[in-house]
Amino acid sequence: MVKPLVLKSGIHKVFTKNFALEEDTANRVSQILKEASKGLGYASAVVLYVYKENDRFYETTKIDDVFSDPNIDGKEIKSFNIELRNSDPERQPERWQDDWIVQIIFSNFYKDDSVVFKIYAENKGWALLLSDKLEPHIEAALVKNSISDFILIPLYASITFLCFKFFSNLMINTEIPKALLYAAQTVIIICCIVLSLLTLSIGKERATFLKKHFGPESVFLWGAQITGYKNRQNIRNGIFWGVVVSFLVSLAANAFFYLK
Repeated sequence: MVKPLVLKSGIHKVFTKNFALEEDTANRVSQILKEASKGLGYASAVVLYVYKENDRFYETTKIDDVFSDPNIDGKEIKSFNIELRNSDPERQPERWQDDWIVQIIFSNFYKDDSVVFKIYAENKGWALLLSDKLEPHIEAALVKNSISDFILIPLYASITFLCFKFFSNLMINTEIPKALLYAAQTVIIICCIVLSLLTLSIGKERATFLKKHFGPESVFLWGAQITGYKNRQNIRNGIFWGVVVSFLVSLAANAFFYLK
């Protein structure tokens, strides 16, 4: 017997920005899915999937089980799915059919798709209404770059120019061996060029070095990661202002040497 054709509607959206997912946001999304499940007309359940750094994973229907996870370094959460699954005992799906109706994935693993939001449902109105309710909460968890890559490029260029001027003055006004000065000048210039290429060549992805020191990073803000994330943010803020001050100083130094 041939099964009738089933057409579905919904949303499949990928967010490439990093995220900082807090307990409140995850809990709100879970509650919205529970309320929405009442309009399906068949049995369903909100299932939470957690994958950790040590290659362990678990599934639960209780969100408090996730929030009680210690989330410590080395065993921190790397991927967290919030899903609304079809639990109708009379359902006879095809092998290729998934159980989930709604799937929201927050992941540290994928650089191009940190957050994936999918709804596949037979009821078009239900799917679109639910997407309108969920999307603002998902977008609220997204974070912007702490410092723009475009700020770093003129900083590197300015430092390189400053090095040329500085070592030129040393060669004229000091008796330091020129070979030593050329070597030091070359090392600094190469470092600036490498950092510039590292910043620009990766396109939409941020290099690991930049992400670690300038952010943003994707993080699940419960357990031990709350304190760790705040500490890293404080360090990044210090680096940010250090970059700004260094940039202004280098501009002033360049102007001084140019006018001199």
